[in-house]
Formats: sequence, C-alpha cells, structure tokens
Amino acid sequence: MSSPGELSDLAKHNLTDIDRWTVDQFFRCLHDNTTGFFAPHHVTEVDTETFRRGHIAFLHMDAADLVGHAFKPNSDEYTQMVRNVDSLVSEVVHEVTRLSSGLDVKVAFILSADHGMTEWGSHGAGSLHETVTPLVAWGAGLVVPEVLPSSDGLVGFDQYGLPLHNHGRRRRELQQADLCPLMASLLGIPIPVNSVGRVPLDFLDVNSSVKAQLVRANCIQLISQLQLKLLEKRGSHFRAFFREFDKLTESDIEERLRSAELLTSNGLHDQAIESYEQLANLTLTALAYYHKYDRPFFGLCIGASFLLWSLVIWCNLASPADTKYVSNQYQHRFDQCFQLTTFVLLAFILLVLGFSYLWPISHTAFQLLPLVLSLYLVRSSSYKARLYNTLVSLFRKTKETDHMANYHILGSNRSGNSPITFASLISVASLLLLELLIWGFHYRPLLFVACVILAIWPALDRSFGSDRKHLHRFWFLACCILAVFPLLPVIGSSFSPGLVFASGMAITPISLLIYRKLSRSSVEYTKHSFLLSSPRMLGMGYLFSFFFASSSCAVGLVHSHLGFLPSIRFPIHVFSWSMLLLPSLFVLKWLSPRLGLRLFGWISVFLIPLILLSTGYEVLFFIAFMTVGLLWIQLEAPGRDWTQVWFQDTSASHDVREAQLTCLSGDANDLVTLKNFRQSLFFLFLLVISFFGTGNIASVNSFDPRSTYCFLTILKPSVMGLFLLIKVLSPMICLAIIYAAVQLVSAHRGSVNTQTGLCTIMSNFVAVHFFACLRDEGSWLEIGNSISHYVIAMAVGLVSFLFALLGRQLLSVSLPFSAAATKKHM
Repeated sequence: MSSPGELSDLAKHNLTDIDRWTVDQFFRCLHDNTTGFFAPHHVTEVDTETFRRGHIAFLHMDAADLVGHAFKPNSDEYTQMVRNVDSLVSEVVHEVTRLSSGLDVKVAFILSADHGMTEWGSHGAGSLHETVTPLVAWGAGLVVPEVLPSSDGLVGFDQYGLPLHNHGRRRRELQQADLCPLMASLLGIPIPVNSVGRVPLDFLDVNSSVKAQLVRANCIQLISQLQLKLLEKRGSHFRAFFREFDKLTESDIEERLRSAELLTSNGLHDQAIESYEQLANLTLTALAYYHKYDRPFFGLCIGASFLLWSLVIWCNLASPADTKYVSNQYQHRFDQCFQLTTFVLLAFILLVLGFSYLWPISHTAFQLLPLVLSLYLVRSSSYKARLYNTLVSLFRKTKETDHMANYHILGSNRSGNSPITFASLISVASLLLLELLIWGFHYRPLLFVACVILAIWPALDRSFGSDRKHLHRFWFLACCILAVFPLLPVIGSSFSPGLVFASGMAITPISLLIYRKLSRSSVEYTKHSFLLSSPRMLGMGYLFSFFFASSSCAVGLVHSHLGFLPSIRFPIHVFSWSMLLLPSLFVLKWLSPRLGLRLFGWISVFLIPLILLSTGYEVLFFIAFMTVGLLWIQLEAPGRDWTQVWFQDTSASHDVREAQLTCLSGDANDLVTLKNFRQSLFFLFLLVISFFGTGNIASVNSFDPRSTYCFLTILKPSVMGLFLLIKVLSPMICLAIIYAAVQLVSAHRGSVNTQTGLCTIMSNFVAVHFFACLRDEGSWLEIGNSISHYVIAMAVGLVSFLFALLGRQLLSVSLPFSAAATKKHM
C-alpha cells in the first residue's frame, strides 16, 4: 500500500504525517478480526500444512528521508522527526505486545535503514555517513545486549573511526545482505534461493544444535546456487578446455558436507558450525570465480573489436586508397564473394556452437565481431591499400616538408617547427588531454590541468586563431576561469540560492547589452529592410532580460520562508512551467536568422530553466562555459572575416547543405585535417566538461530535490528525474549549437562523416580505458560509477553525431510563418 502523494510534499512544515499514516494503516490491519496477524481464524485447516510458520510486517517510515532532503540532518525539523519516529515505534511495539499477550506467538522487531545521509542531505555517494546504517533488533529468538565490564567499556574506534562499543554494550554488525537470512531464520522459512547473505549467528539466541542446522541450511542454499552456475558454465564450454574451481570441486563439496554432518551427529556442534562456515566461504569464492570465468576471453574480444573498429574508421578518414594497390573489377568481386562466404561460414559455425553449448547470442556477437572486422581489413583490396598508406604515413621518415604536407593529418603548420616536431607536439598534447579527460571522471581536479592545456593550445597550434593575439589572451583567461570549477565541491554538497539569485540578476544587464549590440550591428551590416528588426530584436532582448530577472527572483522567493505560502508557490510554478516552452517559440518565430542573434537566443532559452533548477554555482559555470564556446567560434573563423561571424545567415541552410554534399561526395576534402581533428577533440572535451564541471555520477545520484521547488514540491522521482535530465542537457545542447556554428564559420568545413568518425575513434579510446576498469564488487557506488563511466564513453560517439545534427537544425530551423515573412522582405 502506497501513501497519498500530498503527504510527500517537501514544502510542508510537518512531513512526519506520512509516518503517522503508515502506522495508522498498520494498526487498521492489525485490528482486523478476519485477516489480522493475530486473528483466530487467519489460517484455515485446509492450508495449515502449507502455510508458512511466520508472518512479517514491513513498515516504511519515509519521513526521515523527506525531512533530511528538505531541511537537512542538522536542522531542528530533523531532530523533531527523530522524536516522532521514536514515539511511533513505541506505539507499534506497545500495540503488538498488547495484542499478542496470552497467545502462543513469538514476536521480534528489527529497526534499520536502507541508507544513511550526508550533512547536506544526500545519499548518492559512498561515504560512511551514507553506507553505515543503524540496526536495532530485539524480541524472541534474538540475543540480549552484552554489557561490558567498566574496564572493557572504554571507548575505542575501529578502522572506519566508529566506536567499538555503544554505551558500554558490545557492538554487533552485519552486512546488509545478511538481513535476509536473519529474517528467514526468525520466521522459520527457507532462505531465498538467490540470497548471498550469511546467517548472523551472533544475533540469534538459540543453542548450538539449532545454530548448526541454520548454518547448514544456509550452506546448502549457497551450494545450490554454485551447482546451477557450474552446470551453466560447463554446458557452455568445451569439456577439454573447461577448468573447474580447483579449491572446491564437486567431490570436495560432498566430502566436506559428510564431514560436517558427522561432527553434528557426534554432538560436536561448534566444530560442525566452523566446517559449514568454511564451506560457505569457499562456495562464495567459487561463485565469484564462475561469475568472472569468461571475462578474460570476452574482454580480449571486446578490446580487439574497439581497436579494429577504430582502424577501419581511420583508414576511411585519414588515408585515400592508392589505385596501384586496387585490383581489377573481377578481383574486387572475388574479394567480396570470399568475404561474404567466409562471414556466413563463421557465423554458421558460431551459431551452431552457441546453440549446442548454450551460448547467449551476445557471446556469439562478441566473438564474431573482431573476426568480421579483421576479415574486412585484410581481404579488401581498397582497405589493404589504405592500411598500407596509413602505416607508411606513421613510420616513414622524411625531411621534405612538401612530402609531409601530402598527409592530411598534419594540416597547416605555422609554428615554424618541422612537420615531424609539429605533429609530435600536437599528438602528445591531444593524448595528454584525452588521458586527463579519462582520469577526470574519477578525480575532477585533473580537469583543471586539462583546461590549462586547452588554454595554451594557441601557443602549440598557430593555425588556431591565425595569430589574433587579443583573442588568444581572452581564450587563455576564459579557459583558466573554467578550470576553477572542477576544483570546487560538486553541486549538491552546498545550497546557495542567494548565489543563484545574484548570478541571474548579473546576467540581466549583460544580456540586454549583447542583444542591443547584435540588433544594431546586424542592421548596419545587412541593410535589409526586414531587419528594422532593430526594434523587434531589441524587444526580444528586453523580453529575455525580464525572463532572467524573473527566474532569479523565483529562485530567491521559493527558497525563502515565503516559499511555503501557496499564494507564492502557485504563480512561481505557473511561470516556471511556461518557461520550458515559451522562450523557444519566441526564438523560432521572431528572432532574426543571423548567427549571433539565433545563437544567443538559444543560449537564453536553455539558461532560463537552468537558473530555475540551480542550487549553487551552476549559472556561473554556464557563463564561463559559454564564453569559452563563443571564443572558440571566433578563433575558428577565417582571418579575413572573423569580426563578421555573428552576421552570417542561417535561415537558407546553405552551409548545412554544403556539408551534407561534401559528406556524400567522399572527396579528398573529407579526409582528416588538423582543423577538423581539433574541432572534434575540443567538442569531445567540452562535452565532458559540461557535465563534470559541476558534478559527477555521485552528485547525480544524490540529486537535491530542492532544485525543483520552482516547478513542484511533491516528491515525484520520475518527474524530478526529468528535470535533472533537462539540467544536465542544457549546457550540452548549447555546446551542440556552438559546434554547429564552428562548422558554419570554419573556412574548411568538415563533413558529418569526418567529425563523427573522429569522435568515435576518440570515444573508443576512452571506452577501452573504462572497460578495463569495470567492477562487479565493492560498494554500490564504485560498481555504479564504473558502469556509468563506460556507458558514457560508449555513448559519446553517437551523442556527438546527434548533437551535431541537432545543433545545425536549431540554428537553421524557423516556424513556417516566420520563414515566409523573411522571404517576403528579402
């Protein structure tokens, strides 16, 4: 039974009502004379033999989590909530004891928590405040507290800094997975088959004989899992190559069980318990062994697939096929037929083996993919030629600069260095940037160093900015400011609505000045009558400035004491929800199709919800991040017209169509140049910075519900997750628009294929690192982080392609009536 939604309203002063509702519902069930726990006819004669021996009631007291999120653990509200929980637990214990008195029943209570909470009210990381939870258990079948002598009760601390004793009583502890066997033992029911917990014998007040029976049942249950896993692995591998876990074979299991049972029959229960526990430990170790049995082989297959896939893409992009290595038409058709026949034969063999040995389809795909890619590279004449040219370009040593210029990867070299020195310098800088990016996933401060390398990039590559020293200085300053944010605590560890308010109000006059400058300059530059737009564009600037100021005031009000008033909350919610749609309609309908106005319009569209969802320095990060992006546009523009980049027309989509035609033509301009290599590298780096500049995976897991107070205050995880997605994607989509603008103003526009191919190669490089770091043991945070990092790296290639297309569409798209009006005046 779930509680009503209004009880989870985080803006309420009294959030303890939800616990009161839970206890009342339990009492209603408890007092039911027909289905209640202590009803005399609850179990009929028909199902007496099959009915389980124990009943369990689970009461979820959710106020602690809600109050912790809303008011934080150090608040007076949290203290009052703890007192209320204590009072409700006392009521439950008293009522259950009263109803069970005089009946032949035994009652036990277990009070615990699924997680803890940090001082700032989150529980998505792995600190001791979040992973160490209280456990209080008392009642039938449970031992009483062990009071220590005064001399032994001196306070000591364990390796985690926690006290060894609590108020002179010995502390007992267990793993969370052990709670399931503990409750099953108290209820007298079998332990669930998939449980990996151990029966905590120290908690049970039973004799040695019963303990031996319990630990034996736990051991048999774990052995059943092991036998199923052993049958699965043995059935999916060739018997000649299969290696059983040598420390615990099937014969060892039988021998150890007989030995333990013999000890039990002789009354040596303590020795039997020790034998069963040793067998359980070995069983868990064997389960881990078989769980990881296929990992080395499939890890090799996946790593080879990444390498070969990147090599195929690189051969397509970096080296044209030499015609002297390409066979005639007959040979080409023969190669194709040979490849197809070999592929079908290999697929048939692997599928037969898969069905014969119970392989999953994914295992067949993992083994087949590197074979197909290798065959594609080795047997194709054109790819052999491209592979040959690639190897030559990498290893041939020459002193002729003109000869080196033939290899497109070097591009233009204006630094005065030799081509080999220049290429080596750029390669080392790129590799270092990618490695810092990878380790920045784990240690955010390393992104500070990566931003510094980005800041000095114009000194390494003189083609970046064409010797525009003043822009280089601005770029260096902006990158250094951006480098500060990875050094700050992640968003969620502090709460500063005042900083959000001040940041939003500071943006208001700046945005108005930018719109005034762009609207006036565009009229002078274009001399088109449809841009008497000067008043209209200026009006848009005033409108967006009003939205910025209103959003900032909404954040300030909703987090003040006035935010609890419905008369204040309702208009703020209406305004906030409207800001998700109205600004984008204004941009599509009324904003001029010039690059500068359209770009700043979309930045404003995504900045407004970011302000409404911010709780700290997110707005300041967004300003620094966008400043770097806008300087990137100007530095990539050709030297002759870099001052006019903001006035290029985006409505006709001429540049988009040109890029698409270049993509389809597949000519030499589609090969890798230094410019599009740099653009892909910068885009990948800034895409990661847009997320890790303010947080990490743990900060997402510990998402602060207060950030959605401008939209809703009732705890709805699905809706709040959607707002979290909007908050995370806002700077990324703005980066996609900036990336499209970079390609628009660039003198040598890279095709979609080239940019996507380069991003895919780089993301494969990153993904291989995270694949090697995947974990399936440790804290849930460590496991979740390793999986999340790998998924993010795998998705970067596809996301970069989708973001590039999305950015181009947002720059060029207009509502039909808006485009028609523009066409009429032109």
